[in-house]
Amino acid sequence: MANIHKTCTHCGKSLPTTDYHKNKKSPDGLLARCKTCQNKKTAEYREGDGKDYWYSDKGTGWFQNPQNKASFSKYLTQKYGAKYNSKIYAIVNPEGKVYIGHTRYADLKRRLYMHKCDYKAWKRGTLKNSIPYLWDSFDRFGMENHTAILLEELDTKDLKIGLERETYYIQQFAKQGVSLNKAKTK
Repeated sequence: MANIHKTCTHCGKSLPTTDYHKNKKSPDGLLARCKTCQNKKTAEYREGDGKDYWYSDKGTGWFQNPQNKASFSKYLTQKYGAKYNSKIYAIVNPEGKVYIGHTRYADLKRRLYMHKCDYKAWKRGTLKNSIPYLWDSFDRFGMENHTAILLEELDTKDLKIGLERETYYIQQFAKQGVSLNKAKTK
């Protein structure tokens, strides 16, 4: 068996691939840094001596400028932060069966996009959690043949109230026998 080598992006040494931690997201399945460099960086960060992850190792990244970091943090909070009013939504399949969901995203499209990403990750086998009846419906009819409807937008930022309203809608559709929220039984 050939001894394959890889160059560490941090120390620049060419080392056997056994000297690298695994990383499923990388094309070669390994981290870019060798185990020694990665362990050192992790230890520094845990002790509080390491740089903030917003910054590059060389100190030249876009986030090196604190003004850029602050403006980007503000953007993320506005765009994706859970500081918005609760929304109850329904995803309806062509047969009229309904999945009820709750979100506090500013934009319902963002939550629906996340459903699609989760479904695709589940199909690839990288996501263990599932919404079995909704995703079975995606398999049968295709994601594009489902309709999203905003049922209610609450005038509160209280998560508990939003979840109570979601439960109410789930129970109403379950009584009619058209809910895709119920857990699958074996």
